[in-house]
Amino acid sequence: MLQLPKNVWLLAICSAFFMSVAVFMVFVGGIIGNSLTHVKNLSTLPVAIIVVGTALTILPVNRLMSLFGRKRVFLSVCLYTIATIGLGIYAINTESFLLFCLSSFLLGATAATMYQFRFAAIESVQEEQRTTAIAIVLLGSLLSAYLGPEVATLGKNWFEVDFIGSFVLLALLFVPAFVL
Repeated sequence: MLQLPKNVWLLAICSAFFMSVAVFMVFVGGIIGNSLTHVKNLSTLPVAIIVVGTALTILPVNRLMSLFGRKRVFLSVCLYTIATIGLGIYAINTESFLLFCLSSFLLGATAATMYQFRFAAIESVQEEQRTTAIAIVLLGSLLSAYLGPEVATLGKNWFEVDFIGSFVLLALLFVPAFVL
């Protein structure tokens, strides 16, 4: 394997943290949605809405990166995600299904940003290393398949209201992502 810059490995780790948001919401969104709405047919709406949020924010995220640079946008989205997770916590505490759906929609931008990590990896290596760099970053995304459900399970009963601790743990993933 070609020697890759440290940046590629950091991007892979951050990719795992960013993608864990979507995996986390798929894992708990329906359960929380079910507890927040009386219309049980809408229980999985928060899961669907994160996909809509992702689709609607891919182009704006791409535009922001071309205007301000990838690093600034990645750092800003870390803070944005922590705030949006805070909105999710507030929604659960106040039993607001609509606010929870809004939080889910806004978290779609985090997932949209995750898709940009592979391009950042390409830009940080020589041409012959590009395919390996992309593979490493995408491999980092596989870690999110473990992180999302694990975070949800570990924090589920930390507080009086179920899953508040899970959201706190999810927010904490973005502290090292910001620092890295």
